[in-house]
Amino acid sequence: MNENNIQIEQQSGIEQQSEAQAKRLLAYYSYLRKSQKMTQSELERITGLSRIAINRCENGKLMPTIRSMNKLLAPLGYQLGIVSLDESDSGDYNEEINERQNELEITYFTELAKEEERFSKKKAAELFKNKLLDTLEPGSYGALQTIHKHLFSDIYEFAGQTRTVNFAKGNLRFVPAMYLDAALESIEKMPQSTFDEIVEKYVEMNIAHPFQKGNGRSIRIWLDQILKKELGKVIDWSLVDKDEYLTAMKVSPIKDVEIKMLLKAALTDKINNKKIFMNGVDQSYSYDGYSSYKTKNFAPKTRTKRKAKIQEEREQDEEMEQ
Repeated sequence: MNENNIQIEQQSGIEQQSEAQAKRLLAYYSYLRKSQKMTQSELERITGLSRIAINRCENGKLMPTIRSMNKLLAPLGYQLGIVSLDESDSGDYNEEINERQNELEITYFTELAKEEERFSKKKAAELFKNKLLDTLEPGSYGALQTIHKHLFSDIYEFAGQTRTVNFAKGNLRFVPAMYLDAALESIEKMPQSTFDEIVEKYVEMNIAHPFQKGNGRSIRIWLDQILKKELGKVIDWSLVDKDEYLTAMKVSPIKDVEIKMLLKAALTDKINNKKIFMNGVDQSYSYDGYSSYKTKNFAPKTRTKRKAKIQEEREQDEEMEQ
């Protein structure tokens, strides 16, 4: 298929998605192609689309139809899905938003949840490696926003942004959006000098649930950041049983004794231990049903000098062959 054919198809299909959405989708497709080390020439051979057209698409100069976009995505293991942005979620967790809506608007061959887990756990590993948490003000809402944005910016457009919709989980209704800013300001000012004060602040932030998605995973990292600064401790989440934790959190708005006892028993002074952090992320994610990947697998591995030299020689050989 040549470039002109793509343009003709574009004119008949462009109404199905806005230009801004298409550009975001193309940017993500380009990221997938590069991360999987697939060249435009290889895609040309597989899809039948011209390399010039593929290049123009990636540069935002050509908007492909859904059919052409699927041709580009299929070799990378993905396909487009038509998702109504006005469709309400059937579950009672989400009152006014469709949690399946994401910036990419892609339905994966594998579950979207697995892709979200993979992307965000990789970003969580970066938090430890880059020591980003050490640059934030523990207990501040700004710190929580930065954590959330870092974890989910590759997946959700609303990453790090305070929600503007109301929603609930089971029988627990979170702070209404119209009162959220005031609630967050009040929570930020809460004392955090003792263990009890810190957990009480944590419980209040959980009730606030300031983001559309990813609250628990972000807030638990935020909690550890406060404990590290104020008490020189963090929670070894691998010691916190999932069922016991969820039960304690469910009643925490009216009775926080259980969650305090549970978390206190799991305190450790290994505040800079990589294993504690990585395993903690995995356990934290498991509370929300994410357990397909291990965070440690996304952490950069230290190469020996011998391995580094071999890799360097291999790269030099490849350059000579080109």
